[in-house]
Amino acid sequence: MGELGLLERLRPLLANPLDDDVAVWPEPDGSFTVATCDAFVEGRHFDLAWMAPEDAGWRACALTLADLGAKAARPAFGLVSLAAPAQMEADVVERLYRGLSDCAEEFELRLVGGDTVASPVLSLTVFAIGRAEVEPLSRSAARPGWVIGVTGPLGAEAAALAGRRATRPRPYWWPHGGAAGDISDGLLRELAKFRLGAAIDSARVPVAAGATLQQALTGGEEVHFVVASPEIVGGMIAIGEFTDGDRILVDGAEAEGGYDHFA
Repeated sequence: MGELGLLERLRPLLANPLDDDVAVWPEPDGSFTVATCDAFVEGRHFDLAWMAPEDAGWRACALTLADLGAKAARPAFGLVSLAAPAQMEADVVERLYRGLSDCAEEFELRLVGGDTVASPVLSLTVFAIGRAEVEPLSRSAARPGWVIGVTGPLGAEAAALAGRRATRPRPYWWPHGGAAGDISDGLLRELAKFRLGAAIDSARVPVAAGATLQQALTGGEEVHFVVASPEIVGGMIAIGEFTDGDRILVDGAEAEGGYDHFA
């Protein structure tokens, strides 16, 4: 059934089911608390055979913070859960945490604890909580006719990973309105999560240097955002608009692709 199908089955079991990568609740002072968590599994999200542990740790923190950034939430506190083989060298684990710590320090996330457990597979799960001054919009707020925009060139991460080049993405924050989400699973897959149709003009999609259009459309691991808005806001680059139905079209032809954890 794939990731989206699985989420539909799990949604009724949640106390407050959302259609986004974060949980949001209001505070008495008018601000909003935003919380998120991301899991990173070796062999799926990183590979220590060619990636330095410090880079893997940085990426785990940065990609988690991108979820907060899409909702204009400034980081506050974080927790990290480590699952690792018992025979793994302590030096490797320490270097992973060094990368996590360096990213957290630079972007003002205070790592305050977490958990460790033995596991056949190495994985990191990062939980982050932050504060937004304006109410974040969820994907369900988008409507047919709204502009689809992205916040920067896409495909650089996919090209780097294909070439086994580790990068250190730098998360940022989107305070300009609209319903925004990070492009973690590829642009086309993220558009499907809005539960609307979409019409994209490929000539308007900004492609990062060294990347292909296909990588820009389907590559993930991005800290850039896809934004749904009634009009162009901030520095978003308009690439199309949402439509009735559920078909994702690129230049008029149905298109799909991206990362599905359970495909």
